[in-house]
Amino acid sequence: MSATLPNDLKARPAWTPARMVLLDIDGLRYDVFQDALQAGRIPNLAGLLGGQRLEKGIQFNAISTLPSITYTCQASTATGSHPRQHWIAGNMFFDRFGRLNNGKPRKYQFDFLDAPAVFMKGLAGEAINPEIDTIYETARRYGRTSTVAFNMYALGATHWLKPGLDDWRLFASVTQKDFGEKYDAYMVQDVLRHLQEGHRPDLLMLYFFGLDHESHLHGPQVQESYLTEVIDRQVGEFLEAYQQLGLMPGTAFCIFSDHGQIAVQNDDLHALKVGFLFDREYGYVFEGLDIDVDDAPLENANCDAILCPNGGMAHVYLRKKGESWQEPPQFDEVQRLAHAFWESNQDGKYSQELKGALSLIALRDVEHEGWYAKYFIYTPEALHPIETFEAMHPELQLQDAGSRLHYLTSPVSGDILLFANYREGYSFSLLPYKGIHGGLHPEDSQAVLAFGFPTASPDQVEALKGALSTAVSQRCRAEGRQPSNADVALGVRLVMGWDG
Repeated sequence: MSATLPNDLKARPAWTPARMVLLDIDGLRYDVFQDALQAGRIPNLAGLLGGQRLEKGIQFNAISTLPSITYTCQASTATGSHPRQHWIAGNMFFDRFGRLNNGKPRKYQFDFLDAPAVFMKGLAGEAINPEIDTIYETARRYGRTSTVAFNMYALGATHWLKPGLDDWRLFASVTQKDFGEKYDAYMVQDVLRHLQEGHRPDLLMLYFFGLDHESHLHGPQVQESYLTEVIDRQVGEFLEAYQQLGLMPGTAFCIFSDHGQIAVQNDDLHALKVGFLFDREYGYVFEGLDIDVDDAPLENANCDAILCPNGGMAHVYLRKKGESWQEPPQFDEVQRLAHAFWESNQDGKYSQELKGALSLIALRDVEHEGWYAKYFIYTPEALHPIETFEAMHPELQLQDAGSRLHYLTSPVSGDILLFANYREGYSFSLLPYKGIHGGLHPEDSQAVLAFGFPTASPDQVEALKGALSTAVSQRCRAEGRQPSNADVALGVRLVMGWDG
């Protein structure tokens, strides 16, 4: 199953591109891309869209999933579905039902301990809800081929170009100078080698990891120079070779990012987590309530609570006293824990260093409402719908919070959601970064989404732009949301003539 097109859009424009190339730029902020485009500083990317005026393309004001973090976002771009449907709730999340672990609950840490298994065993792709198709499975069903380069999701792809041993050695030394540029250069080289060997994928995905990495280490202010001086040049090298192979005519392009980034404080005090031994941080909150939290290496599900950090937010999972993880926790206990987080945030109870670290605390009642229960914002006085609370607190600067919370809730999302206080520089991170994402702020939520048809005729371009605009607007209206990551796959299926 995949996100399908509205029935009245099944009759498409007469022209269907021969193939499509996806340029996936991790972490690229919408404003950085837009400013560089209008300033004429990304000629290769701009050329795919017909220049600053988009004479050969169309762009959407897209936003990210919640959390606005890589594995969740990339699952939505690969499937066209929301976290509520594909069940990838973050880079780190907890599967209390053990779907891929013989029924044993399992914590996933895709960007940490599970990183090797993501590429060696396809772990991230296997974790997607099996009822949801990737665009590569859709392509295969239509008899078309696909190649994925360095992306974590390749389920159904004809070929998957994975990082090699040299790339992994580079990945392990992330502080090395020019790491991001070198890593992406290897990816482009592997793609060109693949094409020179005679492969002609109908759908080709190039995943640029480096900008997000450099922005984490040095802050979002480096994005503009990295985009204009590194990525656009690498895209140009790819396009030159692609043109020489005679593949440009009839090729459509999609340029997109999964999320943005926001600047935070890069010190241990502002990098929130459940500490270990002497530096307990949120461990003190659980300890104060006599709740055994996962706070030791490899403890996994052998505890009563788990906190999974995801940059701008964290999932908190609570086990029902004396029962298995599969049983819904008692809502009274969920509220008790939420209140403890609120106290630690208001006056530093349990730990003074946690005072003012959070902007929002959300919770849901799965005991009475089931595993798709709605999230509410917690205060001691009342539980507030996010829309009401946001209207009361415009200073929070939330981006489409209501629909994103709705489309997050699933059997693998947290019983409590903690949102870091970006205004004071906090984040949920194992490492102190200068740039972060994962939350609801416009800076880490707004993303790039553009489609380009550089070799199409003016009539063909207008027909495709019209069809894309109508399809995205109709779907967003039906789902009560803004354009998002999920509309990448919608656009791919529409442009390529696949119903999904």
